[in-house]
Amino acid sequence: MDKLIEAGRNTVDTEKRLKVYQELYRTLVEDAPWLMMHAQDENYGVSRKVNWKPYPSWASAATHFVPLGD
Repeated sequence: MDKLIEAGRNTVDTEKRLKVYQELYRTLVEDAPWLMMHAQDENYGVSRKVNWKPYPSWASAATHFVPLGD
């Protein structure tokens, strides 16, 4: 995976970079080399004086998507 990350970082051609990242994400999904130790629930305070809606969970600023292709 380190080699794929480096290849993606060092590839200028966007088509080649996309293929490298697709392979990287496919490997991440298939091998799942992580262990979830903590998952933070979203907590919000409420006031009638504030007109505010939370982001939907899929729109998190920490979420990144790369199309995996066909």
